[in-house]
Order: sequence, then C-alpha cells, then structure tokens
Amino acid sequence: MKTEGQPTYVLITHLISRILKNDAKRLSQAMVVRRQAIKGLTANKNIIIMDDMNDTPGTLAIQKLRGLDDTWANMIQTAESVDLANRFTYVYQNEKNLLDHILIIPSFQDEFLRIDKERRCQIFDVDLSNHRAMMVRLRFAN
Repeated sequence: MKTEGQPTYVLITHLISRILKNDAKRLSQAMVVRRQAIKGLTANKNIIIMDDMNDTPGTLAIQKLRGLDDTWANMIQTAESVDLANRFTYVYQNEKNLLDHILIIPSFQDEFLRIDKERRCQIFDVDLSNHRAMMVRLRFAN
C-alpha cells in the first residue's frame, strides 16, 4: 500500500485466543509483531498494525503492540475516537469487548484528525464474521 507515494507497511495480526488463558503466548506474538514494526520505524517507514488481537486495550499485549513500553514511536489506538457504547468488536456471553484494533503511527495523526470524528474510525456489523468490522479513514493533504 502507498500513501503519498511512500510505502506503508500493514502488519495484519491475528493473535491467539484468550479462551485458554494464553496470555503469555499472546504477549510473545505481540513482541514479534512489535519487533517487525520497529524495523520499519527505524527506517522511517509508514506502519499500520491491524486485525484481531484477541485482547482489549490496556492489556500487556496491546501495550506492547502500541510501543508503550519501549523508546520507539507509540502507535495510536484509532478506536479511542469511537463512542464508548459502540466501541466493541466482539460479544461473548453478553460482554462487549474491543478485540480488533487498527493502530497507526504518530505521523498519521494529522491525516486521522482531518476526518470528522464520527467518521474517523467506525465499527459496524457486516454479518461476515463473529467479529464486527472496523474501518479507519485517513485524509492526506494535497
């Protein structure tokens, strides 16, 4: 994918499920993905990390993916712009969870904020999966 003529690397990530208490494995997977992201960040590449992380914001795996515990750029959690009532992608036993994430590099923040808040990040049902779909819009200045 290219943004303004520059390559953007999209790391599609499906981490192991939380059902069997796989926290250590999921954290290890997140560490591998973060290492790949750091390779791109050190080379000034555009990075997006997205898909089914099987974990909620604030957990160790998501903190690791976002880079909240290292010296490299902290990825932006795009779902924070979605109203709380709709900020979920999966329902299990009537509990709503945000398990799917789209994380963008800080240099995309302006492109993200150029979009009206209600359209920046949208989560909606598509009946193609047991997870709700998530879409992020970025607008690059001309």
